[in-house]
Amino acid sequence: MLTLRKEAEQDLKEAYEWYEAQRQNLGIEFIDEIDAVINND
Repeated sequence: MLTLRKEAEQDLKEAYEWYEAQRQNLGIEFIDEIDAVINND
């Protein structure tokens, strides 16, 4: 199991918000891709 440091979690939150501001649901797509990489999907 991968544990993210608080700083990494904050970076992901900020990236999510930036992508979401660019286009609705783009932040969700970003998080889905991160999740796929972390879980080797």
